[in-house]
Amino acid sequence: MNPLIDFANPVKTQRIVNRKPRTDTCYWVSCPQCGERRLLRSADAKKAAKEHRLCRGCHTSTAGKKGYAATVAKYGEKFSVDFVRKYRLENPSPLEWQVMQQLLQADVPHEREVLVEYGKHAYLVDFIIGNLAIEVNGGVHIFHQERDARKVRDLRSAGYIPITIPENKVPDALDIIMQHMKPEGELSYA
Repeated sequence: MNPLIDFANPVKTQRIVNRKPRTDTCYWVSCPQCGERRLLRSADAKKAAKEHRLCRGCHTSTAGKKGYAATVAKYGEKFSVDFVRKYRLENPSPLEWQVMQQLLQADVPHEREVLVEYGKHAYLVDFIIGNLAIEVNGGVHIFHQERDARKVRDLRSAGYIPITIPENKVPDALDIIMQHMKPEGELSYA
């Protein structure tokens, strides 16, 4: 008995093959990585469980990481960062868009998606105003706390004053930035 397949609850599905209806017996199969369940035909379910195949989301995520690593190995990290930078400049996140609009309306000169290299790492900073490095963090950053902490440390070491603005403080971003145009130290409003 395979714990990834739910043999106890088969599901009958119908599809059209050569203009004729065909009934298949399908089973729920759990992804070995995330646990998400998907419905597969009997032979596919057995093969997926035997080979510990991932769901589409986990497979795509794994393939993307491998593709990024291969691109970095072939062209260097700067190539990938430049590609991502161009995309982000053309497609700001909704939170970055809100901050950008506040800065533009207040006529505050700034740069977006600035490449900062420190040690062996290259970072894109959402906004640079003088020596302020402003990061606008949505909810997804809860999964990247270690990486974000390293980024803050490296930005500080590179001579910037890091300011992290979480999603719930974006409406007040201009006030936060203006209050901290000169003082030193990391500012985080969690």
